[in-house]
Amino acid sequence: MAKIMILKKIIAVLLISLVSIIGYGQNIEKMTTSDEVEIISMLNDFYKSYTEIFSYWPRDVKKEDILLSNYCTNRLLKENLYFDSFIGGVDCNPDWLKTLKISKDDLNNNTYKVSYTTSGYVVMTINIKLLIIKEGNNYKIDYIL
Repeated sequence: MAKIMILKKIIAVLLISLVSIIGYGQNIEKMTTSDEVEIISMLNDFYKSYTEIFSYWPRDVKKEDILLSNYCTNRLLKENLYFDSFIGGVDCNPDWLKTLKISKDDLNNNTYKVSYTTSGYVVMTINIKLLIIKEGNNYKIDYIL
């Protein structure tokens, strides 16, 4: 009889723990989804602005610097940064924005996948992975993988 009572108590504690864990997990998922939406929105804004600035000659160096400092960490800016690293190529074309896709990488935390399809003589899909971190209240691109 005593063993049954102990077993019932253990089961009750396990059930309460399981319900708490499931509820906690749901809160984390909602927070993560909200963060993902914010990051994807930030990356969309970055690529629209980037394309606007880097598609035309002569480029406005001041606008370039402001854009990069707003969307990139100091760590990334200190590296030998090639502007074409953000687009995986040399030229930038505003038409590519029509095919721009941004999604969270399911396998790597804080990593986002950016892809678009080029137009012109050679049509191909470009894929880029970006590491995103939060600096203060803002998300920024920390590394181009």
